[in-house]
Amino acid sequence: FLANAQNTFIENKGQFPKSVISKTILPSGALYVEWAKLTYAFYNGKQLSDIHDGIAINHNVDAHAYSVLFLDANINPIIELETESSFFENYYLGDKSSWASSVKSYKIQVQKKIYQGVDLHLFVNDDKLKYELYLDKSANEKAIKLRYLGLNRIKISNGNLVINTSVNCIVEYRPYAYQIIDGIEVEVSCIYRLKSNIVSFDFPNNYNRNYPLVIDPVLEFSTYSGST
Repeated sequence: FLANAQNTFIENKGQFPKSVISKTILPSGALYVEWAKLTYAFYNGKQLSDIHDGIAINHNVDAHAYSVLFLDANINPIIELETESSFFENYYLGDKSSWASSVKSYKIQVQKKIYQGVDLHLFVNDDKLKYELYLDKSANEKAIKLRYLGLNRIKISNGNLVINTSVNCIVEYRPYAYQIIDGIEVEVSCIYRLKSNIVSFDFPNNYNRNYPLVIDPVLEFSTYSGST
């Protein structure tokens, strides 16, 4: 869905609410990245397509937003937008106070020290939105807790996190975790834990705490309406 885009994360120069750092276009929706918070907004793509094709009787489009909060995180992490675009966009819609010019986009967004010893990296790889958590040797993996707000349902199925809204389904695949030890990538067993609407990461076989750790989930978004 973003393979044809030169860059992914559109910086905020006043065209978005003040709390937003960047925006990413998703299938039938968008991700708004905030400090220690991700807000997803989706619409019913089929309804919009039917309106566009002139076959819809009702011209209303259903929409649904939900948020992911990093609980007890550093509310002022160091923000870095990396690998800027060679082009820029101008936003001259709505009230003049929200106009913005020379807006750049970036391939990667990083929130450093989102927790003590933990950095959050957001990027797109192989058409999939990914976030990676980089834990240094001092990090406490148990501190990482993600609270999901505004969902119809959230569950773990076959090791994957399955999220249902009123207009689509999102799958966060079983996280892949690894360490680089003596120049070799060593996989670390990692699973989701879900309690109420709070997600954490568990390591059944522990891991080598003398080396940094990377937790690497992949997200996939359905482009149709409905739940699974």
